Amino acid sequence: MAPARAASNPFLELSLEQLRLLVDSFTDSVWVWDARTDHLLVNRHWLQALGYEEEDLEPNTAGWRGLLHPDDVAETERRFEEHMQGQTPHFVQEYRLRRKDGQWAWILDQARAVARDEQGKVLRVVGTNLDITARKLSEERMRGLLQAIPDLIFRTRADGTFLDVKPNADMLTPHDNIIGSNLRQAGLPQSLVDKALKHLELAIRQGTVEIFEYEVEGAQGPQHFESRTVRSGPDEGVTIIRDITERKLAEQRLRQHEEELRRHHARLEELVQSRTEKLRQTTRELEERQAQLIQSEKMASLGQMAAGIAHEISSPMGYIMSNLNTLSRYVSALMPLLQLQRELLAMKGQPAEASREELLSRLRESWQEEDVDSILVDAPELLQESLWGAQRIKELAQNLRLFTREDSGEPQPTDLNAELESTLKIVWNELKYKCEVRRDFGTLPLIRCHPTQLAQVFTNLLINAAQAIEEMGTIHIQTRHEGHEVVVRIADTGKGMTPETRARLFTPFFTTKPRGQGTGLGLSISYSIIARHKGLIEVQSEPGKGTTFIIRLPVTEG
Repeated sequence: MAPARAASNPFLELSLEQLRLLVDSFTDSVWVWDARTDHLLVNRHWLQALGYEEEDLEPNTAGWRGLLHPDDVAETERRFEEHMQGQTPHFVQEYRLRRKDGQWAWILDQARAVARDEQGKVLRVVGTNLDITARKLSEERMRGLLQAIPDLIFRTRADGTFLDVKPNADMLTPHDNIIGSNLRQAGLPQSLVDKALKHLELAIRQGTVEIFEYEVEGAQGPQHFESRTVRSGPDEGVTIIRDITERKLAEQRLRQHEEELRRHHARLEELVQSRTEKLRQTTRELEERQAQLIQSEKMASLGQMAAGIAHEISSPMGYIMSNLNTLSRYVSALMPLLQLQRELLAMKGQPAEASREELLSRLRESWQEEDVDSILVDAPELLQESLWGAQRIKELAQNLRLFTREDSGEPQPTDLNAELESTLKIVWNELKYKCEVRRDFGTLPLIRCHPTQLAQVFTNLLINAAQAIEEMGTIHIQTRHEGHEVVVRIADTGKGMTPETRARLFTPFFTTKPRGQGTGLGLSISYSIIARHKGLIEVQSEPGKGTTFIIRLPVTEG
């Protein structure tokens, strides 16, 4: 287009006041520069956009240049000079101007020389300013956001032509001519290019998010990437390429770790199974040893009571033997009488009076001589006393048999009152010379238990109670049914225990008895037996105030 001539351009014919009126009539920010006088005319919208009054600024290019950001001066003046020289049809430039409040406003300046002289020299320029600060801030934020994303992002047409690229140094070296080039020229394997274009076409046509992963050989070995493409226009899409090598390596390590964990788990299961079997075996052995220990302790208790039991047997046995000796003499004395009576009964027919009288006389003499009347009175008493002694020995033998019987291994319905009575008979010789036993037995349900083991517990507690009584005292035995428990209390009026002794009472091999008089296992075994029955054994004691053992055993249904 030929340069405008001064004579034919109406802008040159307008006076300054006319120009002012003209530019103020525009609703946009408008400026007019007269190159001959260097006068810069701006309208009120231009001033208001920057917060200035007309008197705040010099009306020339120096005043405008004073508002221009120092970083934008060189490029803005270069582009303006190119237009002044006629090299560009328009002057279009983005730059920053300082507002009156000191903030910088981004301006899109679009201007054109409207009048030139015959030599083409610019006489007057008219331009408009558009405040694009909000847009530039949004672009800066978007640029910052994109720069913060470590991925390669590019926009392409459906044919693979690059329209825009946000590079990533690890995946793509930015260069000036990438925009406008094609994906086929990126130096990638043909199979990968075909796959990328196929997913691009699907994303544009169907509006889906197309994702696939691929692997390329890098300098440090295989690299893994994820491609994610979405439609951004009728014939274009945006693709994000993310390096997932670390994730793949982490997944591989995780799979290896999981496989290693599975192997460890399998070995652990084998080890647990082996240890469980060994534990079962050990448990069985411990149960057997515990049963042997209980039986040994029972025999030890029985041995401790042997003298008393022997006395209990020897007393009735003594008078049985004595009575039998006496009865033997009585029989010897009665034998001649019985012989005479047999001769008398053997006479047949009518015996001679003399013979009969002779036999009767001899019978009377023997009767008086042997004092048969006394024998007839004494013999029944001797027999009754012997029978009572034999019954006592029989009961003692039965109780001993119950006390020493083998545990069947299975719980049995048991009356604890009966077990206590049987145990009292066994240990009676240990008790009767130094204490009075008071029974307070309540009505109890049968409980399923190992009766021989509980008898062992009662034996230990009763003997210990008797041994705790130094002279004469009392043992009080109480049984009660309380809720879902059977409770047995065995209390004595003995010397009691200190807190230190109570704390160690159920410890194996702990004993307060003199050396050689106790194994220290009785109460420990008793505690184990009660625990095996899912019960509880407690002790209450103070020095000088006696001791009470409390046994609680659960009542099970059936």
